[in-house]
Amino acid sequence: MDSDRPDELRKAVELMRGGDSGAARTLLIDHVMRNPGSELGWMLLSYVLTDRAQQVDCLERVLGINPHNEKARERLAELITPPPPMRAAAAAPVSPAGPAAAEETPPTPPFVPDDEGAKEEAGPGPETTPRGDSALVSRLREVAEQAPLFEEEDEEERLGAPIVWADRLPSEEPPSFEVAPAPPAPAAPPPARKGKKEKTQAEGSPSKKRRPLWLTIVLIFLGTALACAIVAVVVSLLVPGFLVQQLISAPTAVSLPVGTPTLMPAAWTLPPKWTDTPTFTPTPTRTPTPVPSPTGTPVFATPDATTAASMELIEKQVANLRGLSIGEKVPRYVISRNEAERVLAESFYAVTSEAELADEARVLTALGLIKPTYDLVRYSLNRMADGVGGFYFPDSNQLFVIGAGFTGLERLIYSHEFAHALVDQHYGLDQLGVSPECIGDEQRCDAIRALTEGDATLIMQTWLEEDATPQDILDLSRYRPQPFVIPEAFPPPFVEKDVNFPYEKGLAFVSYLHDRGSWGEVNRVYASLPASTEQILHPAKYIAGELPLTVSMPDLTSAVGAGWRMIKENSLGEWRTYLMLGSGADTAAQLSDKQAASAASGWGGDQYIVYSDEQSQHLIVVARWVWDTATDANEFGTAMKSYLGKRFLGALVKGAGPDCWSVNDQTACMYSASGEVLWVLAPDMEKITALKAQFPTFK
Repeated sequence: MDSDRPDELRKAVELMRGGDSGAARTLLIDHVMRNPGSELGWMLLSYVLTDRAQQVDCLERVLGINPHNEKARERLAELITPPPPMRAAAAAPVSPAGPAAAEETPPTPPFVPDDEGAKEEAGPGPETTPRGDSALVSRLREVAEQAPLFEEEDEEERLGAPIVWADRLPSEEPPSFEVAPAPPAPAAPPPARKGKKEKTQAEGSPSKKRRPLWLTIVLIFLGTALACAIVAVVVSLLVPGFLVQQLISAPTAVSLPVGTPTLMPAAWTLPPKWTDTPTFTPTPTRTPTPVPSPTGTPVFATPDATTAASMELIEKQVANLRGLSIGEKVPRYVISRNEAERVLAESFYAVTSEAELADEARVLTALGLIKPTYDLVRYSLNRMADGVGGFYFPDSNQLFVIGAGFTGLERLIYSHEFAHALVDQHYGLDQLGVSPECIGDEQRCDAIRALTEGDATLIMQTWLEEDATPQDILDLSRYRPQPFVIPEAFPPPFVEKDVNFPYEKGLAFVSYLHDRGSWGEVNRVYASLPASTEQILHPAKYIAGELPLTVSMPDLTSAVGAGWRMIKENSLGEWRTYLMLGSGADTAAQLSDKQAASAASGWGGDQYIVYSDEQSQHLIVVARWVWDTATDANEFGTAMKSYLGKRFLGALVKGAGPDCWSVNDQTACMYSASGEVLWVLAPDMEKITALKAQFPTFK
């Protein structure tokens, strides 16, 4: 073990014992990036990964550092020993409790308590579960009866898969903390908003349905890569032998990416413009705008006759499922992943400058969501694309599928993207104030994106159940999904959750509405758009018309002083408040997922402002939250105090009370009032005192 950072590894072991493998994984990745010769770091990392090839890679690194590590050698031998081949048609019998209950539950590692061994990070979720029936499972079983035995697959993967760092703790016994010696390492709201507990009792939401296994798998697929469900279903019902052999094929050692930025300590941690969103009006038929190219000449060929015929069939199927007629012809292209990155980048930089991107990075850093060295470009591009593997531009009316042909994967992606195009033709997605850039309240834009992505995702899911062919499913079984359209090796925890928010939470929101009144109920939302991420996370609040509370900020110009520039003013919403508390870049400051979700769920409204000193590059953050009840405010205040105390290393400011901390030229204080919480961050206590004076009601 490295002698210079033992506390970091001890912290990782504590997180693993506590069942928080996601945080342990992030901490260990950071550690091995800093210390590539850390034997114990790589060994521990192999226990918080579930991908077999990645586990093998870690263990090979351990043996490269210390060839005498017998524990690593034993585990490596177990991992590379293939199990006997299995026939796909011989699916395991389904127990009365469902397919999941029929599978053997893996043992809990000895160092993980029994009550936490199966803990998962669900995050704040909606108050209902999406719709579902057994159609997909039935279809898969029909295919399984005809499926051949896959002894081996030589076909080269069409879409490359980057490293996917898994979040769950494997069941193998971990090593002890000591290891063998190794060489040294080199608008006005309704009159009353109810508290969380009162709302749960009064909302009268439809009764929850039992979620079938196939739907759970599809949701996992949508939440991480929007492809994983297909693989998981087929693993259990279709071609387990084939996929097992894919997983145990000889791995290639993966080196850390050249130029990967070093993650800095979280001590440098220190928030957009509030305008009304324009009133919705239906969009007229548009003339397609050609895809831009550096040479000014056409870049992408139109689909061949066979592909075009397949696309047209899917269009009719999607229109039938969605209950909307097909209008204008949609320009459509099948492109490579490299081409997709270029197109997304061109579209992104058409509306965003480098200076604006730098300001946004400083805001997210100030909120503790990223570290200063994180490159925000890939995160921004992935927010523009659909995680399933394509994207649709409402402003130019163009549709892109990422792939090398038009087999089952591309057909599934096309059902999602054409669902966007179809809704755009009827409800004008480019008139919603979201695309190509957000106008006004950013958390409202996030809510609208969740509506549109949830709509397309539910259609894609339904298409898979009702219209996908057996060949489509077999094609999908051969695909190894990846979490992002634009690959990222080591994204911070915030990024993965935020990129997947529109799909995972949007699907649940749209499913809730669909259960109430089919697609007619969903269609009505486009005339009365969701106003907050709170309404997405709690659909019953949308139905009840519970709007965000108005939060005002005083004029802070005189308190800020000369030389400061306001770089952003906007709101966080419930979703990003939750992310700030539980998914920050500093893993040691993260609250548990349950505590962060509970503390954020009483959100009523908020607003924050960020200023920058152009010479010193210091930041000022002033954030004000209003909560539904005093109890909700107290719960958030307690959680926020815990978070800030950890983030600022418990360094209390002498004489300033128990709620002020100061580290590395950053001072943060938290204040409370009836049903409100105020957070101020500035370079020193003198500046905080001047800013606090503008809020006389806070103590």
